[in-house]
Amino acid sequence: MKLPGFRDWLRLVLMYRAPHAQSRAILDVVERLLDAPWVTHVLLHGEPGTGKEGLARGLHQAMHPGGDAPFVKMPTGGRDPAVLALHLFGTRERQGAIARAEGGTLFLDEVATLPREIQARLAPVLRGRYRRNDDEAPQPCRVCVMGATDHDLAARVAEGAFRHDLHHRLSRIELTIPPLRERADDIPGAALWAGNRLLENHGRTPNLVRADDAEAGERVLTEGALEVLRAHPWPGNFRELDRAMERALFLYATGQQVTADDVRAAIGGV
Repeated sequence: MKLPGFRDWLRLVLMYRAPHAQSRAILDVVERLLDAPWVTHVLLHGEPGTGKEGLARGLHQAMHPGGDAPFVKMPTGGRDPAVLALHLFGTRERQGAIARAEGGTLFLDEVATLPREIQARLAPVLRGRYRRNDDEAPQPCRVCVMGATDHDLAARVAEGAFRHDLHHRLSRIELTIPPLRERADDIPGAALWAGNRLLENHGRTPNLVRADDAEAGERVLTEGALEVLRAHPWPGNFRELDRAMERALFLYATGQQVTADDVRAAIGGV
């Protein structure tokens, strides 16, 4: 069952977390979430830098509108299994990520890279129980698990590299976030959003706007600059766009305009 008003609340939260979302590709993802049956666990696919963690945080916020539930991010890629087990499952003396996420969300980044022995211990978590590293008795838990990956997890299941039962439970809601090159309509808003966030982070007034919206004293992202941004394939997605906007604003732009030449130079240096 969904909570009363969940659809409206989820739409509001997702649009708040991605105010630049205008393209049909990303709006289709939002609509799939709005129409999905209310289940606990979520699997997010997407290239690096497409915003999987941001979407996970938006879902978490929608599920816990009071704002007091924990969101615990756990990077899993390239970690020693024993160290990963300690950080995930904890001990009687030291809380692991699962215990810290109680009543909230455990976000597993790079979930496809989990070692098989960790997968075996993680599968019961999705059924509401887990075992600490120094304890034989299982502990109850109430945790929403969200996994993110840029791998084909179904293919890894077929290869025997990922457990079928874990994939089955984690993918009750399974979404693919499209890359930025398929979201041309989102690029102007994303560039302005990134630019203003960077200005604010550097102690500057966040006043970057499009030329048509500019008033006296505001910084302008010119239409020529936007054309260059739209034409670039963005293999690094939003991370690459962030770096390009930072370079354009602070290394190349002079005066109050960010021009096409500024953006070309910034992209070339990313």
